[in-house]
Amino acid sequence: MLKTITIFLFGNIFSYEGGQRNATLDNTFYIRRGNWNIKADEIVLSVFIPFSKKNEFVFGYKQAQRRENAAAIVNAGMRVLFEDDTDIIKEMSVAFGGMSETSSLALTTSRGSVGRKWEDQLTLDVVQWLAEDFPSPPEGISGQMPYKRALACSFFFKFFHRVQLELRKGSGMEDATVSPRQTLPSLTRSISRGTQVFEEVPPDQPKHDAVGRPLQHKASLQHATGEAQYCDDMPLVDGELHLALVTSTRAHAKILSIDTSEALALPGVEAFFGHKDVPGSNIRIVLSSGEEIFASEEVTCYGQVIGAIVADTKTHAQRAAKAVKIEYEDLPTVFTIEEAIAKESYYPHEAKALIKSGDTERGFEQADHILEGEIKGGGQEHFYLETHVARVVPRGEDGEIEIFCSTQSPSTAQAIVARALGLPMNRVCIRTKRLGGGFGGKETRYVTLIPVAIAAFKLNRPVRGMLDRDEDMLISGGRHPFLGKYKVGIDSVGRFKALEATVFLNAGNTSDMSPEVVSASLYCFDNCYHIPNIVLTGILCKTNLPSNTAFRGFGAPQSMLVMENIIEDVAVSLNIPSHRGAALVHVYQEDGSVLITHGGVEMGQGLHTKMIQVASRALQVPVHKFHINETTTSSVPNTTVTAASTGSDLNGMAVLNACKTLRRRLEPYIAGNPGGSWEDRVKAAYMDRISLSATGYYKVPDTWDDNYVPVEGQQTTQRYYTYGAACSVVEIDCLTGDHVSVVFIYLLSCNSVTDQASSLKSKKSKYILAFYKYLYITSKVLRTDIVMDVGRSLNPAIDIGQIEGAFAQGYGLFTIEQLRYSSEGRLITNGPNTYKITGYGDIPVEFNVSLLKGASNPKAVYSSKGIGEPPLFLASSVFFAIKDAISSARAESGLKGRFRLDSPATAERIRMACEDQFTRQPYSSLRGLPLLDFIRPNFNCVK
Repeated sequence: MLKTITIFLFGNIFSYEGGQRNATLDNTFYIRRGNWNIKADEIVLSVFIPFSKKNEFVFGYKQAQRRENAAAIVNAGMRVLFEDDTDIIKEMSVAFGGMSETSSLALTTSRGSVGRKWEDQLTLDVVQWLAEDFPSPPEGISGQMPYKRALACSFFFKFFHRVQLELRKGSGMEDATVSPRQTLPSLTRSISRGTQVFEEVPPDQPKHDAVGRPLQHKASLQHATGEAQYCDDMPLVDGELHLALVTSTRAHAKILSIDTSEALALPGVEAFFGHKDVPGSNIRIVLSSGEEIFASEEVTCYGQVIGAIVADTKTHAQRAAKAVKIEYEDLPTVFTIEEAIAKESYYPHEAKALIKSGDTERGFEQADHILEGEIKGGGQEHFYLETHVARVVPRGEDGEIEIFCSTQSPSTAQAIVARALGLPMNRVCIRTKRLGGGFGGKETRYVTLIPVAIAAFKLNRPVRGMLDRDEDMLISGGRHPFLGKYKVGIDSVGRFKALEATVFLNAGNTSDMSPEVVSASLYCFDNCYHIPNIVLTGILCKTNLPSNTAFRGFGAPQSMLVMENIIEDVAVSLNIPSHRGAALVHVYQEDGSVLITHGGVEMGQGLHTKMIQVASRALQVPVHKFHINETTTSSVPNTTVTAASTGSDLNGMAVLNACKTLRRRLEPYIAGNPGGSWEDRVKAAYMDRISLSATGYYKVPDTWDDNYVPVEGQQTTQRYYTYGAACSVVEIDCLTGDHVSVVFIYLLSCNSVTDQASSLKSKKSKYILAFYKYLYITSKVLRTDIVMDVGRSLNPAIDIGQIEGAFAQGYGLFTIEQLRYSSEGRLITNGPNTYKITGYGDIPVEFNVSLLKGASNPKAVYSSKGIGEPPLFLASSVFFAIKDAISSARAESGLKGRFRLDSPATAERIRMACEDQFTRQPYSSLRGLPLLDFIRPNFNCVK
């Protein structure tokens, strides 16, 4: 569209009544967004595109939130025509998208340039002309207007130098007189490449022993071909109904009335369910806190569930849900952490965590330097491919119901449903074959499951419900946004003397798992650094946003980012380098095949594959003999939630214990028939009436004794640690905020990290030691190397895949993903069109992952380690590499010292932090904007 305006295309338009007419595709043609100067009965027959002329140059530019499949924040088309054999402008047209309600010409800029020489002064004049062309922020896009204006100026600056280079070439003045910097090319990337390094199994390991071998994911082919069955893939049965939720359109209000008459009169509608229709308790308990299943008198966030409509089709149910009329009385709202602090809107004191060690007052007295600072980070959407879904089938006898659902914690789901229906737990069976992703978002937020269960139970008919993406994002919550405030004392050589820090988490409208998240956040705060005197406080802010919950990392990424930012601030200020389960196993006598049922949930992470490998070694049977059907509470009761990187540790040891029991029972038959087959031995045992089923159970040994007091901060809170190191090289475009990265990740032991750091120092690079240790280099963002200590990997292929995936998710958290809300508390970025996660173009150009050789871990199954969460924080290496690159750009402009960069480091924040004449231009007042960005950047520079 921009090029059509820029080169003045002509359209041949025809209608039956009016005949033909020609129209110039310019400002008069594009009236407003979605509205062109074409009548309802007209069609465009053709478009005339003229050839370019001698001395005419046309270029286009675009900056988006992500490299691919993302709408432009600002795009531009620019054309200039010179007088023959001169640098005098004869014609110029500059058009922009994203600067106003529709794509439009910058008329003042285009006209003012005519007759001017192509010289440096022109760029300064264009800055002023563009301010006149786009004087006030248009409604709906004004939230980024300072950035957009800086982009517009930067695009022209790029255009100016590109044309200047072409003019030099045309006059015979080749590149020798032009530095590479003056050409100002856009960042480009080549095809991604990388290496995956792991330790091979010993040559004498039996072939049937699968532990340590890089077996492919058990269901990988089904995933790739679409044959893998998920909950909503189950075929409909006769009489099955569909459910849609009725949610709040207010962030905080009293419910005055609910009118369902219009909704119930619509075709296909069966019933409406609200808080009065819950057979058991309307309060669902999550850990120690409770929240209503259906809001009864008051709503406390936009999207809170008030009721549910059941109909014969999903379309009918959703249509009727929108037809429910609810009258509200609005109440005061709190959305941001800053607002919560100002109004002291916190959850009760027991949700306030505290860790204390040493004497901070004395430590600050011993310090030579005392620094204070803040860093803020936004939330993150889980964005699992499969949204919340449940299908409930009443069995019609003794109140029994069978539930197929997407949950990470079948036993928790079982208990919550039983409480809501007023049934004993033995009447409720939860079945989960696989999840289309979880990341912590399906541990407690049963927003669909419980209403579906209530509807099925009350109507005595099968009911299913699956949220659309926008509904899921609106309702289910995500990672906690945070604000970290700190005061740190260091001596003259950079050693820590004292640290006092407070981490504020935006918990949302209920506490859910937030008390545990904030506690875990503080336990991980100091990372691998030793601080002799420390006081850490965690505070949960009570706001009117949907309740936030568990997310991969469980509070650690937030607090560890604060700690790494402290390291960065200290290094800059002192001008020193910044060093820095249960299981059940059945054996079938007919063919010797083995069925494993365990308490873990397969959600794409390869847990089932690893469990088969564990059983394969324990029973000394090839992997093709094993099968895992599903996770169900009727086979394995009292399951533990599959989360926090514990799936393999807990369930693996349980599977191992069950297999050892079976192996002991079969030992006489193995000894009596040493040359016999597995099938023969199994059949012989069966004929002797030996049980071929065994149950295994595993309890993690106590990490601390019953007298452990976390306030003392002297004992470990973890059974073992997973170490890692990542080195990322980034390159930023200071004119647009775009960046490209390369990452290296190493999972190492502590001693190995020191050795690696020494080698990096010899290359004049910066490095960081981290808990899940990581290193980063800043020069160009082109590569990432990761090394991780995963102990003796059960399956290197799956573990490396988890490392790469966790890094990609962390990359999104720290650089791309940004949740935006309206001033009414409604999520605006509620789908893939507006909320961008890491794409294939964001993967490092070179991505190398290595598993540390020779490591072991006697505290977990077959010396392995949990791997799901630790690699995520390694992506912060990209964040700090970007910050260092920004620092270099600022230094060129005379800006030195500390500056604040909040997370995520989006293109907007990168560009605006690289302060120059384009970012400092005056802007009209932005007061009263319709959009409220709850994580709006702060670019104040401490000089």
